[in-house]
Amino acid sequence: MKNLFKFNLLVVAISTLFFTSCEDDKETTTIDIAKTLEEALEAEYSTEDPEESKQNIEDEAVQLVNSIKQLEQEEAIDMMMELSTMMESLGESSEPAAANSILNLPMRTASIIADEDKSTADVYTALKSATAETFNLSDKYEELKGTYVYNFDTKEFDEPTVNSEAIVFQFPGKEGDPTNTAELKISGLEVKTIAEPREDLEINGALEVPTALTSSLKYNNKEVMTYTLAASYMDDATPTSLSNIITIGDFSFTQVLNHSQYAEASFDFSLKNGDSILLAFGAEAAGDWSEENIDANTYEESETYTWWGYEYNASTGQYEQVEHSETDIWNETYMEEIINQGNAYVQLMNLKAVGKVNIKALVDGEQEFEEEHEADRDEYGDYPDEIKEAEADNLVELANQHVQLVLTYADKNTLIAALEAYKVQETETYSYDGTTYTNTDYYLDFRMVFQDNSKVSMETFVEDELSSFFEALNDFIKTMNTNYDAGFEEIDPSESDDEQSTAA
Repeated sequence: MKNLFKFNLLVVAISTLFFTSCEDDKETTTIDIAKTLEEALEAEYSTEDPEESKQNIEDEAVQLVNSIKQLEQEEAIDMMMELSTMMESLGESSEPAAANSILNLPMRTASIIADEDKSTADVYTALKSATAETFNLSDKYEELKGTYVYNFDTKEFDEPTVNSEAIVFQFPGKEGDPTNTAELKISGLEVKTIAEPREDLEINGALEVPTALTSSLKYNNKEVMTYTLAASYMDDATPTSLSNIITIGDFSFTQVLNHSQYAEASFDFSLKNGDSILLAFGAEAAGDWSEENIDANTYEESETYTWWGYEYNASTGQYEQVEHSETDIWNETYMEEIINQGNAYVQLMNLKAVGKVNIKALVDGEQEFEEEHEADRDEYGDYPDEIKEAEADNLVELANQHVQLVLTYADKNTLIAALEAYKVQETETYSYDGTTYTNTDYYLDFRMVFQDNSKVSMETFVEDELSSFFEALNDFIKTMNTNYDAGFEEIDPSESDDEQSTAA
């Protein structure tokens, strides 16, 4: 139901934190989310005019896009694309392409881990599939160690010379370079063999996972790009560390995930230009997501569908109306018993949004309402209008009690706006068979509350106050599509439909 969608989105946003942590022998900079939250929630309002605050928000967003445009100009990007083009021309079965995939596999694994749509099982199934379908990672790494030099006459890489330390590619870094000006070095691969992976991973046999890998790209002997992977795992393949660090010129990407015995987890990501944060986000959660607790809080749901159809009766020679039924059965989990508390932040340039959510209290409050009004549902499971409105009122009250969301200036820790839950009434009018019908729905949304107590919905703010940002962003998307055939769709923040919404 729509009035639960944004409410449950709070739970989903936190529950996507699933299992990992980080430790790395290189220094990494992450944000103490609990400390950040405490400071932000105690921040005082900025003395600036709300209109000035709105303009500053848009300016920071535009500046982010412009900074990312600078990243696209880094020469390392062109060199990696040049190497990729060479590998494609050689074919996937060539020895250099196989050697290059040593780098691709751990990076692809990290990408899978960072995908919020992937479960723990998805990650390791994908990893096992990748290693099983191609090669044993450690054995192949040892086999492919060597220095591969691009030959301008044959347009291929020569047979590798001996290199016991790394896989090295020497190639023309930019189109038109007359010599091999670039060098990509892949080294330090370490793996852990999981003899008996957890049963829920559904992997037969041993599983080999990467625990360390480094890579560097040089152009005319100057380092322009680096990559470091560090990870560790329990003996049953449950991850206990993950760190990914990529530097491209002055830019750096850092991904850090933390996990402690199925009870606490946190995630941090940052994109920096030098010491300046361009984009950062992170979250932490507390609860008990052990296999035993998940099983204890998982239950079976079912729903039976009934319909009438016509079937031919050979005895009577007639088509007769027959009742059909089908039952769907699935498992549900009481997520509020798995993840109880969640904190999160997002920083865009000098803007930092921080939130604290008591997930268990939110869900318990909604369940109490549903139990109280179960008898009010009609044959289709829907509430009458007055109960739908009461449900939305309940959600708003719960959110304002158990959700704290603020937007601050990161450098001064002064408050720009606090986010407040409110009820939206949405009315849809439609016609059927010559009769006009009206349907009213109610749902929870959030709005920004500024220093002067003026309020604006998030949807209105995005549509009306961020026009320059979306113009700059779409210009960048056009550039990426032109230069790299990326196929990205431009973003239109506006929505048009026949529904009318009012705030309550």
